[in-house]
Formats: sequence, structure tokens, C-alpha cells
Amino acid sequence: MKLAVGRAFPYPAAHAAGVSMGIGTDGAASNNSLDLLAELKTLTLLQKHTAVDAAVLPAADAWAIATGAAAPALGGTPLAVGAPADFALVDTTTPELAPAPLVDGLVYSGTGASVQSVVVAGSVLMRERRVADEDEIRARAAAAAARIRGD
Repeated sequence: MKLAVGRAFPYPAAHAAGVSMGIGTDGAASNNSLDLLAELKTLTLLQKHTAVDAAVLPAADAWAIATGAAAPALGGTPLAVGAPADFALVDTTTPELAPAPLVDGLVYSGTGASVQSVVVAGSVLMRERRVADEDEIRARAAAAAARIRGD
């Protein structure tokens, strides 16, 4: 929407055709927030609005897109005993998540601020909202941004 491409992704037609789907944040140049849960909310609400149908893209289906379950061709795989896992620990006591079932809360009102820890392929990337090499990552990102801007 920020880049005004002129239309919403045709989810109902893609879903009916069995298209594998995933979601990402694209990067700060075209998105700014890098908040996957905020993007998921935008996806679901935009689909409902465009179709003029509140039943389009229910929370469970949106969650399947976000977790990779709707995209086996894109590398989404189910959890298996003994396999490295990707998962996030979420603070379910935050006010925006408290009144709804967990998946509905995450899809419609969750934000990255709700995520406390992240594990990818068995490696802890963020623990209690702290990334071990955060300062280095921020410095490298700032240097890359300066190069892009021509500073």
C-alpha cells in the first residue's frame, strides 16, 4: 500500500487455486516497521475490506500463512519430533492479547512487542527481547544505510 501498486493481492482467487502463500516484511525501504504481526493484521484486514466479506481469510488461515504451514513449496514444514524448531515465545498477558483466543489475538492485535524470545533452527536469536549481537547488527545496518544515502 505504501508503494501504491494499485490493488490488493487477490487472496480469495489464489486460495481457491491452491497457491502456496507466505508473508514477510520486505525490508525497511518499502515497509518501515519490520513487524511481521503488524503485516499479518494488514493482510487480513485488507483482504476482508477488498472482498467486502468479513469471513475472507480467517485468523487460522492467516496464521498458517505466517508460520509457513500454507507454503510447503516455499520451505514451510510441520514440526517433527527431534527436528530443529523455529518458534517464538509470546507474552500472552499483554492487554492487546488478553481478551481473545491466542491465534486471533496475534493476528488481529499482536505486535512484535508481544514477542519475548525467538528460536530458529534450535538457535536462540532473541532472549527476553535482547539480541546478543544487537549493537553490531545496528552498527552494520547504520553503515549500510549511510552507503545507500551516499553519506
